[in-house]
Amino acid sequence: MNVLELILKKPLHLNMKKSIQILPKDKKQMELVSNWLLENNIKFEEFELPYNTEIVNKVLDGMKEVEKGNYTTFSPDLLWK
Repeated sequence: MNVLELILKKPLHLNMKKSIQILPKDKKQMELVSNWLLENNIKFEEFELPYNTEIVNKVLDGMKEVEKGNYTTFSPDLLWK
């Protein structure tokens, strides 16, 4: 997944900067946003997220299953039979 990060610098405070993350749903949205920024001479950084979205989705699905009560607990008695 691509992320656009806009860094807004305030001229009075050189060390102060803000960033905005734009999370497009697909490549088409990414291209539209990128083109708009380029047309308006707005500087931006484009980078890949540092995590694997497939793994993150599996973890999130697992958390939903736990919330629903779909899990198994192990006690020491069960393990040492």
